[in-house]
Amino acid sequence: MMPNLLPMRNEVKIISLFAILVAFQIGWHWFLTLPNHISEVALRTYSLHNQHSRKGVAGWVDLVLPTIVFGLLMGRIGWQISFWKLSGAAVIFASIIVGLRFVYMKLLGEPKVWWWPASDDKVLPFLIGNFIGTSVMLIVCVYGGRIWVTDRMK
Repeated sequence: MMPNLLPMRNEVKIISLFAILVAFQIGWHWFLTLPNHISEVALRTYSLHNQHSRKGVAGWVDLVLPTIVFGLLMGRIGWQISFWKLSGAAVIFASIIVGLRFVYMKLLGEPKVWWWPASDDKVLPFLIGNFIGTSVMLIVCVYGGRIWVTDRMK
């Protein structure tokens, strides 16, 4: 009897989708460094923020939107995989998404990234906060993606 390879194919799809997301994110931030008018306008938009609240566009582009889209797709593709296994993978993926902020900071240059902590002693709390928020959001979106599939099957 042939083993069921469907869950394994779905895991490969999820990992491939995540690799595409990472490549897109790095490509987007590299595009922001190009010396042309479109890139400069995009960089100005990316760099918008409120000095008082320290909130801006970058967090949405770097963390929120990719997390929501990937989480929903991860839950939809991996609906047959156990929720605990998907949640564990989501935590790993969230740590990579947050870790990419180092890459963005290096690509764009520290003076241009307002969201990066000003002192080294604030980097770890910054990353921990980003990791917790991204992990929770990713797990919730994975669950939403699973519900999206199973509700359609009823």
